[in-house]
Amino acid sequence: MRREIEEFLAARVPDHRYASWDFCYSYFRTSRSHLADDMEKSCAVLGFYLASWGMLRGSSPLLQMSYRHYWKLIEFVDQVDSEDPEYLQLDVPDYADAVNRQSLLERYAQVQELLDGDSHESSLTRTTKVLLGVWGNIPAFDRYFCATIRHDLGCRGYSRLTDRALVDVYRRFVRVPEEEQFLRTARYRVLAFSRHPAKLRYPIAKLIDMYGFIRGTELLG
Repeated sequence: MRREIEEFLAARVPDHRYASWDFCYSYFRTSRSHLADDMEKSCAVLGFYLASWGMLRGSSPLLQMSYRHYWKLIEFVDQVDSEDPEYLQLDVPDYADAVNRQSLLERYAQVQELLDGDSHESSLTRTTKVLLGVWGNIPAFDRYFCATIRHDLGCRGYSRLTDRALVDVYRRFVRVPEEEQFLRTARYRVLAFSRHPAKLRYPIAKLIDMYGFIRGTELLG
C-alpha cells in the first residue's frame, strides 16, 4: 500500500485536482458546526470538490444544479457535527463494530437522499465521495476502488453501500499485518489551501482510498 499511497501523494500538488479533497476535508473539519455561518462558501467548497472528481458530468443530476443545491446537505452536516460528535471520530478500524457500521450506513442513506432527492439516480460513487470529503470516514466506492477490493479479496461488486461493503473494507485493512500497522501509524498531513501542510492527518479511510484508486487504475488499464 505504501507505494500506491506515495504515488498518489507525489501528484497531489496544490493546483492538481487531487488537492481538492484536501481543501474540502480541511474546510469541513475546521468549520464543523459552523458551516451554515457562511453557507455560500460551504456549498461552493463541496460543489467544486465534487466537480474536480467528475461527479458533475454525464447523466449526473448534479450537472443541472447550482451549488445552492447543497444548502440542505450543509445544514445536515452541521447538525451531525453538533449532535453526534462520536460519528466524527469513526474511521476504518471502527468498522469492526456492527453499531459503528450501522451509523455509517444511516448517514450514507441520509446524505444520498439530500444529494439526489427525487431524481432516482442515486449513485454509490457520488454519495461516498461526499462522505469522504466531508467526514473522511468512508473510501469513495468508484470503479477503481471497487476493482481493487474485488481483486484483493475475491469478492463481488457493489451497487450501494451495505454492511458487507464496509466489512470488506475492514477485511482489506487487516489483511496484511504490516500494511495495517503502516496505516495506523502513517503521519501524512492534509494539504492546506495556503500550500503548507495542515495540522490534520489523513484518516485511514482516505489512505485506503488512495491505494484503491491507484491500484484500480493499474488493474483496469
